[in-house]
Amino acid sequence: MRSTPVMALHAEAFVYPSALRIEQMANDFVLKHFTLNFDPIRRELINWSALLRLYPNWNRGLVPPLIKAYRWVTSLRELCMSDRLACYSLKPAQIFGSPEILINGHFNKASANNQQYFLDLLRTNFSHCTEFYTDGSLFHDPVRVGYGVFCPKLNISEKGALCMLSNIFMAEIFAIYRALSLCQSFYVVNVVILRTPKQLLEVYAGWDIQPACIR
Repeated sequence: MRSTPVMALHAEAFVYPSALRIEQMANDFVLKHFTLNFDPIRRELINWSALLRLYPNWNRGLVPPLIKAYRWVTSLRELCMSDRLACYSLKPAQIFGSPEILINGHFNKASANNQQYFLDLLRTNFSHCTEFYTDGSLFHDPVRVGYGVFCPKLNISEKGALCMLSNIFMAEIFAIYRALSLCQSFYVVNVVILRTPKQLLEVYAGWDIQPACIR
């Protein structure tokens, strides 16, 4: 089973005070994934939220905005169809195979034989946004995971091992959290965060995720 089943638009930030920016983006991310029952990231947020209730000191500070946003959404109400936010996803049949684009719940098949169709779609619809690519992956050691964050516009290539984690979905959430943190640090107003297969990160960023312990 792929840990990264889709490339998805996670968040579009708007202009708001920088002190609230990362919390707002986390809310956007959680709201969009809360509408996708099949998304493993949503399931992992549920698991993390439950664990943090049982063990409040466990992994303190690792992903507070995401968990806080998830708890806010679940305590507020069950999302209904009218609450669904726009979510743009790419499902490649193969890593560079013919993709299938999901736009606002409707599938549009692409005839391209590589990722160019998706990149064109991204540039057409989100040319005003700064692109961040994120992924969590296993190392050769099956009990260790790592993460990668790449932003060509800001010349960011961040990668490393997560010594405290062994779950690949948690590594993906951490990568998204790091991207949100970097957006805040660089005062990025409009951003599209793409949960990207590790192979595409290698193509875009020119590197593999190497084990360098991040504590």
